[in-house]
Amino acid sequence: MAPRRRTARKELDPCMRARICELHTSARWAYKRIHKAHPEIPISTIRNTIKKEHQRVNQRSLPRSGQPSKLSSEQKENHVQLTKENPHIKFYELQENRWICDKKGFNGHRDWQRVIWSDESTVERGKGGQLIWTWNDPSEQLVEHDVREIRTGKSIKKMFWAAFQYNIRTSLVPLTSDGSSRGGGITATVIRQTYMDQLPELLENGDIFMQDNAPVHTAHIIRDLLQEMQVEVMIWPPYSPDLNPIENLWAIMKTIIRQDHPELENAPDNDTTLCALIQAGIEAWESIGERVLQNLSDSMPHRVQAVLNADGWYTKY
Repeated sequence: MAPRRRTARKELDPCMRARICELHTSARWAYKRIHKAHPEIPISTIRNTIKKEHQRVNQRSLPRSGQPSKLSSEQKENHVQLTKENPHIKFYELQENRWICDKKGFNGHRDWQRVIWSDESTVERGKGGQLIWTWNDPSEQLVEHDVREIRTGKSIKKMFWAAFQYNIRTSLVPLTSDGSSRGGGITATVIRQTYMDQLPELLENGDIFMQDNAPVHTAHIIRDLLQEMQVEVMIWPPYSPDLNPIENLWAIMKTIIRQDHPELENAPDNDTTLCALIQAGIEAWESIGERVLQNLSDSMPHRVQAVLNADGWYTKY
């Protein structure tokens, strides 16, 4: 027999909470007597209401602790509807439906030239660059150098942050761990400092700031900072790199690094190579023409339409 579903009880309103606390404090009624007068309220609820009276303001519930809900009320209703229509639906199918709906609904920003696109990317020595497409026979591919060696294993790498708008970009910022992460990764504290250094000179009234849903971006200290700076943040659908044009800039930058600095391919993994990799990244980023930024910004209507045509699934971007 299938287990009985547990229905969520409706929260007591402030007036009823005040009534329960008054009966207990002023009339000195015990829990059982209050429950007898109000049998519709479980005795456990009466007990918790009285115990938590001093924690509330005007008998209203405090904000729940912990991470904010990842689902909006509309998404929750959609999930409930889907489970009613198909009680055997898998959890991953609910998640799939969520990001597809989010991507399909990503069309609220019409003036794409006012959007500032931001992201982080890691550049690794000897990796990156565009694929070579060839019609040569396999025997000719080696002669024409259409076949590339693929590096395996770990090598020197560096994470960068940058942002761009229609006709402006930030500098390429090398990110360094602040030591608070056990794995030596980039924390929200590092991103916060980067935003404080870069955004004030970049943002103007009417601009919209885009960042993805990485944990370092959704941390409280990042949300609080952006609110203090009065930055309008774009609501970003999950799993949507094809909607972020800065991903194309990263690919272009890595191709330039590989073409202009072939010496990095076989360089030793040391501090000198790391410095050279950082400098190569900065030079490559600055060499990208302004027309490329404009074309990527202008591509947004086509990206959104491609998502709609693909019914929310992956696109060529």
